[in-house]
Amino acid sequence: HLTRLPQASRPELLIVFASARSDSQHNPTGYYEVRPPNLLSPVWSSTTFSPDQPASAHGFVDFRWKNRAVAATLAGNVELLDEAEMRDMRRWSIQAADANAPDFRITRQ
Repeated sequence: HLTRLPQASRPELLIVFASARSDSQHNPTGYYEVRPPNLLSPVWSSTTFSPDQPASAHGFVDFRWKNRAVAATLAGNVELLDEAEMRDMRRWSIQAADANAPDFRITRQ
């Protein structure tokens, strides 16, 4: 986790907000939480995103703009990212960015 802004070696890549959705019929878009592709184990399904899947299958990220998700970064830039770009853990974790590990998983210490 990040405790100080200077710890982010690539703040222009680090996602701090993304378009989201939920399974709730009361609020299907605009869900408040998104999850990275990996933590201690994979969080996202290995299948390609489909709106028919549960929202949790892709960490509640919503690829509703021509199969792209809106992502805002720590540096303040906003981009439309496809699923492959959103699966890159270097965009979610400073440890992954420092290790240049797109498939990074957190380990217990």
